[in-house]
Amino acid sequence: MKIFNAKPITQIKQEKSEEIPPSVLEVYEIVAAMGEEIATVTAANEALKAEIEALKGGAK
Repeated sequence: MKIFNAKPITQIKQEKSEEIPPSVLEVYEIVAAMGEEIATVTAANEALKAEIEALKGGAK
């Protein structure tokens, strides 16, 4: 059993990230970037939906 309280969390995180192969880290970075892009597109989509609803309401 590992005792995690014996080390700071940042040190544990660094040690774990050192165990991960660079190619896997690159995939994680790509996935994170894709997630950020999806969040941006989702926010823009919601803004457009709100604008369309406002325009529909003004046309009545």
